[in-house]
Amino acid sequence: MATRKGLVKKTEFEADNTVLKADGIIAINIRDDDKLIAVRLSNGDDDILLVSEGGQAIRFNESGVRPMGRATSGFKVMRLAKGDQVLSMNVAKDDADLFVITDGGYGKRTHISDYPRHGRGGKGVRTIKYTEAKGTIIDARVVRANHELALISSAGRTTRTPADDDSPQRRSPRGLGVLHR
Repeated sequence: MATRKGLVKKTEFEADNTVLKADGIIAINIRDDDKLIAVRLSNGDDDILLVSEGGQAIRFNESGVRPMGRATSGFKVMRLAKGDQVLSMNVAKDDADLFVITDGGYGKRTHISDYPRHGRGGKGVRTIKYTEAKGTIIDARVVRANHELALISSAGRTTRTPADDDSPQRRSPRGLGVLHR
């Protein structure tokens, strides 16, 4: 589990195998100023990739985060700049790519292997260079060659393209205009 403030919590799947109560069970304690952004199933030794709105990404091996009980909040994995927040958590495999898109309509695909592994508590590395015209990242997904992307603008225009249509770029270039508003 990951939160906007850069906390990650690992819970063994069996910990949630309990009798459900009418009001559910607590899976994670969320602080008042935070929000759960993603829950992913992993094998216990996967690499995890967090991406922030401001263009930072941190890749770490989940073995560096010990499993915790249900009523806990997790570990600080990513240090964020003031005003930045995590928007995506994905299981990272070297045979896949990371696709990011900004609110200005720019997209970029980068090999996961281009993201170095870090320990928890770091700032990560830049995944796309921020400019005012490009805007902040609005989504980041792990894609593979057989995936398709469907992008919908705020004006309702749809663009559909294979995930491997554009050639991958280095981590920090500006990206390509993929969606016209």
